[in-house]
Amino acid sequence: MHLGLDSAAAARFLASVREGRGLKPSARAAGVGKETGYRWLRQSFLALRDEGLS
Repeated sequence: MHLGLDSAAAARFLASVREGRGLKPSARAAGVGKETGYRWLRQSFLALRDEGLS
């Protein structure tokens, strides 16, 4: 089962990335693998792009 972008771990991960931490430290702090973190980053980017933001 995949953790979704709306999970608490995803919110912690994305907040950590926004603060300037790297992918691996942010994923480690959120308790997920870096592949999951990368998937969340991609999903977040695509959602913003669909809204017309860059």
